[in-house]
Amino acid sequence: MRSTRLLWSLVLAFSFIALTTAQTTSDTASTSTTQKEDNESKITSAPTVTKSQSGNNNGGNGTTTRKSTKIGANVQAGGVSMITPSVFDAMQLYPIGGEPITWVYNYTSVLVAPTAVNIGAFCSGTQQYYTIANNYSYAERQVVWDTKQYEERGEKPALAMETYQLIIYDSNSSRTAIPSPGHLGAYNGINFALYTPRGAVPWSEYKCPTCNSASSLFDGHAIRVLMGSALLVAISFAWFIHGAI
Repeated sequence: MRSTRLLWSLVLAFSFIALTTAQTTSDTASTSTTQKEDNESKITSAPTVTKSQSGNNNGGNGTTTRKSTKIGANVQAGGVSMITPSVFDAMQLYPIGGEPITWVYNYTSVLVAPTAVNIGAFCSGTQQYYTIANNYSYAERQVVWDTKQYEERGEKPALAMETYQLIIYDSNSSRTAIPSPGHLGAYNGINFALYTPRGAVPWSEYKCPTCNSASSLFDGHAIRVLMGSALLVAISFAWFIHGAI
């Protein structure tokens, strides 16, 4: 009888150990799966397109293959680096209707190249956006804006003597969109100003406000006032000296 109880106790003990081991293994596997899913959730996929042509000398249809590049969520967005003018240069002043304006730039940290970019200028004073180039080739590294042609074509809005921001962004996005990792984000890091130049003024028509103000100090009325004040100071000083003696 005692042997039977001992045998049943051993059976129950082994069963408990087996169940505990199985539960621990299941928990470990579940934790590993969860960690793997968490790690994969931190990865975003950004498709890039590469084209390859296949066929023979007699002709054939080309084939297009698509590759998927995995970009980590902690990768910074692409941007623009200005070369001419540099961000360290003083703010540039350009005459409206003068020589065409040229900006030279480069792209940085762009892992997924856009098909094209839009380039424009935003005026904070008038809250107007001016198109410089739409669907501009991403391969280009400079852009030219001819304000003279802009005015001659009568484009709207009209150019104003104000401060502007140069803006470059993905043509498939918007200039206010939140940048994605590895993709080109909207750039507005350089300011410039436009002004309307004035023609030369003939010397006979030139008026100098400062010169006129200076000459007015020496007219007859001003001289009489100064001499009267000086005479009054002299008489007062003489009276004081005479009283002191």
